[in-house]
Amino acid sequence: HSPIFTILDHFKRDEFLGRITDIIYFFPFTKNQLRQLVIIELKYWAKRASTINNMKITWTERVVDVMCKGYNIHFGARSLRYEVEKKIIERIAFTCDPEREKNSLCHIDVTFGEDPSSLEDPIITISFNE
Repeated sequence: HSPIFTILDHFKRDEFLGRITDIIYFFPFTKNQLRQLVIIELKYWAKRASTINNMKITWTERVVDVMCKGYNIHFGARSLRYEVEKKIIERIAFTCDPEREKNSLCHIDVTFGEDPSSLEDPIITISFNE
C-alpha cells in the first residue's frame, strides 16, 4: 500500500476514487532544469520584443540565478513564468517608451545587497542603449 493510496483513502468517496485512472508522479525540477526553463522564458520575451519593436534583450547569468529563486514547487514552471513577467517584463514595459526604444538594446542585470554571493536582496537593473 503506497503513500499515494493512503492519501487517496482519505477522500473515502468511491465515486471520486473510481474516476482516477492514472497516477503521475512529479518530481521537483533540478537547478539545471530551472535555469533552462528561465532561459526559455527569457528567450521567448526576447524574440517577441525583437519581432514587435526590433529591440534586442540581453541578460546576465545572475539574472537567471535570481529568477530561479522564484520557483515554487507547488506551481511548477508556472511560478518561473510569473517571476520573469513580474520582475522583468512588466518593468521593461513600464520604463520603455516604444517609439524611443525601437531598434535599441535592452540589457538586464542584477546587483545585490551586502553579500553578492548570497543572491539576497537582488536589485534588477534594466538599461536601454541605442
